[in-house]
Amino acid sequence: MDLSRLAATELPGEIRFIFHRLTKRGAKVWLVGSAVRDLVLNGHLNNTGRVDMVVALSGAKGVEQSLAGAAGDKVFLSPLVRNGQVFSFEARGADGQTIKKFQLMQIGSDQELETTLAFREVTVNAVALDQELNLVDPFGGLLDLERGELRTVQPAERVFKENPLYILKVAKHAAFHRMYPSDKLVKAASREADRLLDISPNKWRPEFERMLLNRNPDFGLRFLSDCGALNYILPELTLLSGFEKSCSVHHKDIFQHTVEVCRQAKPTATVRWAALLHDVGKFWTRTVSRDGQVHFFRHEEMSAYLTRGILARFSLDPRTIERVSNLVLNHSRITLYSADWTESAVRRLIRDLDGSLEDLVALAKADITSKREDKLEEIRLLTEELERRIAEVREKDSKEPLLPKGLGNEIMEYLGLAPGPIIGELKELLEKAIEEGSLERGLENQQYLEYLAQRIQDQGLPTPSK
Repeated sequence: MDLSRLAATELPGEIRFIFHRLTKRGAKVWLVGSAVRDLVLNGHLNNTGRVDMVVALSGAKGVEQSLAGAAGDKVFLSPLVRNGQVFSFEARGADGQTIKKFQLMQIGSDQELETTLAFREVTVNAVALDQELNLVDPFGGLLDLERGELRTVQPAERVFKENPLYILKVAKHAAFHRMYPSDKLVKAASREADRLLDISPNKWRPEFERMLLNRNPDFGLRFLSDCGALNYILPELTLLSGFEKSCSVHHKDIFQHTVEVCRQAKPTATVRWAALLHDVGKFWTRTVSRDGQVHFFRHEEMSAYLTRGILARFSLDPRTIERVSNLVLNHSRITLYSADWTESAVRRLIRDLDGSLEDLVALAKADITSKREDKLEEIRLLTEELERRIAEVREKDSKEPLLPKGLGNEIMEYLGLAPGPIIGELKELLEKAIEEGSLERGLENQQYLEYLAQRIQDQGLPTPSK
């Protein structure tokens, strides 16, 4: 690998400051993990999240005294949070804004560095870099980085056998590093994938969700599919793989589409889970009409039904399950939008999504995987128009009441009612009808009164006399 870019690299000021504070006490310090990877590949840490470090220094107080509250000309460090031999803190600028988050592991001496690196999960994360830009690479991580190949530090056969959950950890790293596991690793995972059933499903979630929320979940999902792990943790999704080949009439590869939607989706748990599961119902709802057209009627309802069971299996909380299921149920509604939607139809969409509308729009945008530029542009313009109309309706509703003033008195006079709770109930009935779109907003008072009279006649609503 060409390391000339690394040789010309200058470490960011906040990292040099941390090195300086620790080496003053005689400590040896290294960057490890993704920070080293990014410096080697890119020559900078602009896109690096948390920076991991290792410090060889005896006595935890030395770390705390060196770093806790330390301040330089342009940077200061937040208080340290200690968990055993690991310290977490932030480097902040003069304005108090976070520059970088750090996690520092303390070891007793530099002789322990290789042992420490051996506990890291994948080789590309088991490379260390000191302040002089000298690399320590005992497990061939740089070569794997050059090949774009993911390997475990310890022999894959052993780690998967000892802990099948490691398969999900590898998927997480594949998504994070945008690297595909080696053939040997995929085969080793295939032999042990069924042992994921030996683990309680609620333990699958942390690693699986870290993969799902990472930069490239498509890498992790493809690995889990190729090694067969999806057969055991998400069989509903596995059914979509190759599903298109079982139909005499061509339709798109739904599994590949799902993977692309996940990659494009906003990286929040609600949206990514909805992206992953929005089409799982298509396996059970596919039909072919007499004219040779493929349909998936009511796949949204089926997908939402399956989603509830899947998310319960992964032990998500009830509120998240409800939000994700609602997104899945409604995911096609944005694409059905047209310019002739009434204001009531827009208002009904806002009501039905109950605080999840922005997530639904984000999901709808991610759901566009067409390669046709004209189709993409058409959908983009319609989505932008819908977003504008949603904002207009919300602004209007925030300024104007749903019903005109004085309507309560007219209801009493028109229906011959005495003052009491029934008047409020009838007004709530009108407001609900407006929100649902069955009654327009801004009508003449007489139209609202006639609507109430008709409802009373049709449904026998209580109308106490004066």
